[in-house]
Amino acid sequence: MSEHQKVVIIGASNKPDRYSYKAFKMLQEYGHTPIPVHPVLATIDDCSVVASLESIATSSVDTITLYVNPEKLH
Repeated sequence: MSEHQKVVIIGASNKPDRYSYKAFKMLQEYGHTPIPVHPVLATIDDCSVVASLESIATSSVDTITLYVNPEKLH
């Protein structure tokens, strides 16, 4: 990713030990715009969380990442 991009993080977490949280922080550090998706969380570090992918206009998104336990994919 060379320019600043909007990156959706499906399975976002507010727990610092989770890879999705580490990705969220790294994206911010590099100047990208993370869009966290989680069905219950309202915010992660003062960033608004959306409840589902359907809530996002994906035409304005550059990348979608997935951090979900395999058991929850069904």
